[in-house]
Amino acid sequence: MKLVFVLMFHIVLAGSQAQIRVRCSSDVSRPIQLQDGDQLSLRTDVVIPIVFHVVWHEDEENITDQQIRSQVEILNGAFASGTQASTAILDIFKDYAAKPGLRFCLADRDPEGVPTDGILRRYAEEAFLADKKVRGRTSIFYDEFGGSNAWDPSRYINVWIAVSNRFAGYATFPGEVDFPEEEGIIIDPSYIGNIGSAQQNRPFHQGKTLVHEMGHYFGLRHIWGSFNNPNCADDDGIEDTPPQAQAYSGCPFGTMISCNSPDMYQNHMDFTDDNCSLFFTIGQADKIQSVLKQYRPGLLEQDICTPKTNADPPISISYGIGAKLVHLTNLGDQILQGQLRIIDLKGSIHYEQRKTLIDQIYIPVEYLATGVYIIQFYNEQLLALKKIIIY
Repeated sequence: MKLVFVLMFHIVLAGSQAQIRVRCSSDVSRPIQLQDGDQLSLRTDVVIPIVFHVVWHEDEENITDQQIRSQVEILNGAFASGTQASTAILDIFKDYAAKPGLRFCLADRDPEGVPTDGILRRYAEEAFLADKKVRGRTSIFYDEFGGSNAWDPSRYINVWIAVSNRFAGYATFPGEVDFPEEEGIIIDPSYIGNIGSAQQNRPFHQGKTLVHEMGHYFGLRHIWGSFNNPNCADDDGIEDTPPQAQAYSGCPFGTMISCNSPDMYQNHMDFTDDNCSLFFTIGQADKIQSVLKQYRPGLLEQDICTPKTNADPPISISYGIGAKLVHLTNLGDQILQGQLRIIDLKGSIHYEQRKTLIDQIYIPVEYLATGVYIIQFYNEQLLALKKIIIY
């Protein structure tokens, strides 16, 4: 039986020269050593905070909050227990399908405890920062090189959304990263979620690339083994994933065989299209839990996903176009103290002061250039946000 081509790639046009961009460039250089009996004993899902760094150069790379939130839902569909398994899983593999018992959320507090929506935005003066190195460091991971600094990787999963000329997705394996500041995942904006620009990226329009990369982040290899020499003698180290000679692309149908056994091409760690990437196995779920406990234990100790903001904060924020004033009104009967901040969509701070809101305050903003800005008023208990457009 003829097998499908080993490496999924895309042709990316850069000027007049075509370049090959792989869908995933993650590979492990050495086996991950795990101690026996190091699996978690999960009664409920572990809730893990994610922070997304949107590092954009062209406007279309600055994807919406809604597109990012749709990706979080997709991750939970793949990793969280209690979510329904796909009915399209081949009958021979249905008994192997499992959920790792992880649930993801957008972090609601930054490392200093300041309320946040878990989405950072940075305008990049240069394109392809994910491909550029300065003094041995990859630029996208550092503010000083035009990118965005990681939040403490022992407490958050950092995901950088950015365009690369070389890959659509990349993740650091446990224990493999040279610099802790570079721990995390990079993914192309058009591969995020299932709305917005993702809909123009079929057949990779259902957010499965980040599911795949998150598998790498928790220690899973490609189901066929190594990039360099895929063959039946190589393996991913998981007992219930059968040996497979090479990767699959597209969306095969029915039973496909190599290495004298059916190939698990619907597994999230293969390279099939998004609508054919359907499940992890019991062995992979166990491996993810073991890696989380041994290599990423700090993620188990966070309550950063426990919202401490009011669903309906007692503050009204408005903008008077004619007078160019931001107007904040206390709608409650208690004096509010908090930080007032004005930022633009590039993440630059244009105003920041501690304020006491008794009744109402006015902030002149005639100095702001034309553009879109976010007004934030926050403290440990609440977060009020307002988007304004200055003409």
